[in-house]
Amino acid sequence: MSGKSEAKGSRTYKGTTMNIPYAVIPDVEQNLLSLDIYVPETGEDLPVMVWFHGGAWRMGDKQPPDFKAEAFNKHGWIYVSANYRLSPQASFPAHAEDLASAIAWVKQNISQYRGNPDNVFIGGHSSGAHLVALVGMDEHYLGKHGMRLKDLKGVIVLDTQIFDIKSLVRYTDGRLAPVYTAVFGETEEAWKTASPAAFVTSGKNIPPMLVAHTPTGGISRIEENTRFVQLLNGAGVKAVLVPTEKTHLAINYELGKPGDWVTEKAFSFLGRCLAS
Repeated sequence: MSGKSEAKGSRTYKGTTMNIPYAVIPDVEQNLLSLDIYVPETGEDLPVMVWFHGGAWRMGDKQPPDFKAEAFNKHGWIYVSANYRLSPQASFPAHAEDLASAIAWVKQNISQYRGNPDNVFIGGHSSGAHLVALVGMDEHYLGKHGMRLKDLKGVIVLDTQIFDIKSLVRYTDGRLAPVYTAVFGETEEAWKTASPAAFVTSGKNIPPMLVAHTPTGGISRIEENTRFVQLLNGAGVKAVLVPTEKTHLAINYELGKPGDWVTEKAFSFLGRCLAS
């Protein structure tokens, strides 16, 4: 569930507000359904980045924000870091459903924090990158909250290779790795519902995407990211591929770090999305 609410003790117009519940689900730890908001001290109608952590769909947390929160605030953005349910306690698609709930909460409430609900972006790393790509493609997740894909101004996909799950078996002797089957099951039908590439079609207002990747995992990651961006471009979606030699952990940790090349590419992409 999502709706307008304000956390007790929140500082609406500046500073950081922690652990705001964006949904309540019986028997689910509230921290898994909460978000933190980092707001610059000045500015009105600020653009908003909602970020989702990685961790193989099984671990991770919205804390710490590393360099991201400070970097986005310095660029005049509100930065939101959100948690979501994790496997094995939660089964897919619970993870993606939570992302949509968090995004809907931000859309409905961010004006209280000087944010512009018409300039909401999403991003994520690793498993979080897979999830933001999926929610940015499969309209039914946001649709449950009365939102459309075009309500997202842009998406940053930071180092995942989960775009077409079935295609991954070509790199592993015809068997999907257990880290994936544990989350998505072992049927091709289930894999398709979790594959962002399966939902890429023209004319459905898929938001612009920046897709950055490392060489982690070898040729499979490089090929899958390249193929996904080509698929997006072929459908008329504005998509940018950013290959880097960073490690899987460094590309996330260093996002927002002064002088970081991927960060510069990301803010250039975000600026173009806002200008358009």
